[in-house]
Amino acid sequence: MSPRTKSDDSKRRRFEIRLDDEMWNNLNECSEKLQTTKTEVINKGILMVKSEIEKK
Repeated sequence: MSPRTKSDDSKRRRFEIRLDDEMWNNLNECSEKLQTTKTEVINKGILMVKSEIEKK
């Protein structure tokens, strides 16, 4: 098996968060309904907040 090649937009930063049960359940629900990863849900949330900030 050949080694994995890194893409140009490889993820270099790592961030860990702690969630209470309610936020964990919300994240899981969003992930399941959107059929995507929890990381993608969080990334979309960040972009939504950034967009709201830029509107002001």
